[in-house]
Amino acid sequence: MSGIWGNPVFLAVILSVSAFLVFRTVSGSRKKTRGSGAYSLSFHSDNHPLAPQLFADTSGCAGVFSRQGNLNDAAFEAQYPVGGMLSFNGESHLISRRQKYLSAEAGRQPQFGYALYFQAFEKSEFPLLITFAGQRHYRHIFLDEEGCTLTAANGKAARLPYAQLCFKAREKRLTLKTDREEHIVKRSELRPADRQVLEAVLQKYAASINLDPDDFA
Repeated sequence: MSGIWGNPVFLAVILSVSAFLVFRTVSGSRKKTRGSGAYSLSFHSDNHPLAPQLFADTSGCAGVFSRQGNLNDAAFEAQYPVGGMLSFNGESHLISRRQKYLSAEAGRQPQFGYALYFQAFEKSEFPLLITFAGQRHYRHIFLDEEGCTLTAANGKAARLPYAQLCFKAREKRLTLKTDREEHIVKRSELRPADRQVLEAVLQKYAASINLDPDDFA
């Protein structure tokens, strides 16, 4: 036995294998740490379109989430399920909605993220009336707890229930679509503050959200 351990070739092999195992262990640990810290939540209670209600999002986590979904998407959805509890400032909040979004800030690459909404503020935005500035195509849009009513310039009204609504935000327009009809609203016909509120409410309540970064390319 002493002859084997005294063999320099055998010792070199043992040391190489040991070093490789240590490297794999440390490398794997670092990867797990980076993965679990890939995203973080930011809480908002003022200075946002839905104020004064509280909500949370993953702003500042650029490049983490994807259109089709990846391991980070799956991990986030598992960590923050609808019906789960989330603590903020010593208070627990029931998660009522979790929506994926696509941000498209001017001059920046569009980024995917998630927003979490809480039961205590569910449907607290309503009723809400937004009037169009130019009124060339639409007069106003009225939003209540079940959906929105979009009134055209000619007085014709279209009822769009949230349960059927697909919402899409593009660089220059917003699309509101159901199985029966589609309406395209130009951003330029909405006052900036009104547009931000409308986008935030539709992002929160629409049954589906069309997320396509190519629209902002």
